Amino acid sequence: MIIRGSKEARREAMFALIEKWKGCGQSRKEFCKEQSLALSVFHYWLKKWQDAQSQPYVEGFIPLKVHADKSERDGALEIYYPNGVKIVLRSKTDISMVRALVGLY
Repeated sequence: MIIRGSKEARREAMFALIEKWKGCGQSRKEFCKEQSLALSVFHYWLKKWQDAQSQPYVEGFIPLKVHADKSERDGALEIYYPNGVKIVLRSKTDISMVRALVGLY
């Protein structure tokens, strides 16, 4: 089975297949054979599907929360990523660095 189209179309098609498998009662191997799908491809998308269940898929920007902290007198910028990573940028940080860190190229 070959799924063509945009990245989002392939993602939706594979997620639909995974949901079909979850309701059919077949083993992964049986389902993949019936669908003419490589087991390794199925496992790749199953992992993506499981990750999406724990963290909703967001395309584009995520909300930005700005907190005014009067104790910070140097104008530092802190970026917190959803995975817990925190980056602190001092006031003289080049804006191109900030763009690169938040995914704006």
